[in-house]
Amino acid sequence: MRRYRKQLFENFQDENFNPDTRYELAYKRVKRIKGFYIHALVYVLVNAFIIISAFNKSEIGSEFFFKWETFSTAFFWGIGLLAHGLSVFGRNLFFSADWEEKKIREFMDKEKTKSGSEVEYSEKQKSTLGNLKICNLNTITAISNL
Repeated sequence: MRRYRKQLFENFQDENFNPDTRYELAYKRVKRIKGFYIHALVYVLVNAFIIISAFNKSEIGSEFFFKWETFSTAFFWGIGLLAHGLSVFGRNLFFSADWEEKKIREFMDKEKTKSGSEVEYSEKQKSTLGNLKICNLNTITAISNL
């Protein structure tokens, strides 16, 4: 069901949804993002409180930072926060197709300035850059074939 909802949300602009459905999908998406940000804020505040209180209880010169009890909550809760972030933002949280396209253009522009000559993108390179938005799974193969 989650895949269907995600697919429905990602393709809602291409489909002929009525404005109420678009609003409902956008509202649900915003609520999920807001929930993640609240979760992240609570994570930071609670773990800061735990670490500061443990630091205040420890003696000067003790092995405070080497105790598992001090950081176990942050570690396991961090795994849960990561899972929550991936469920909200998807697998492309850090490396989206736009990021890949920007990096490829950046490296190609750096190479162009290093050589000092004006280098045009070939048709194959242009089509590869255009296809990155369409097909994210074959990105590495497409880049290696340049």
